[in-house]
Amino acid sequence: MADISNSIDPLEYENAVVFLRKKLSHRDVNTMKCNMKSHPEWMREQEHGIGIHVHNLLREGGFEWGDTMLYQDWKNLIDDVVHYGNR
Repeated sequence: MADISNSIDPLEYENAVVFLRKKLSHRDVNTMKCNMKSHPEWMREQEHGIGIHVHNLLREGGFEWGDTMLYQDWKNLIDDVVHYGNR
């Protein structure tokens, strides 16, 4: 798992990764994985697209980390989601 903020419990973080892996389609996860691999700046460019989508999914799932934590950790979460089961 990625290096996460100290204020997020590691088990809760892992639960969020599993939650997102279930909520995002297989196609979306594969698309993100390909884009991350072929375009190094892709994640930074997605802050207002996928980043907001991830924030909303986590809130809907009951992960109440606050906007600052979500802003800091959403990229790590997505990285862990696309590599879930491969580490």
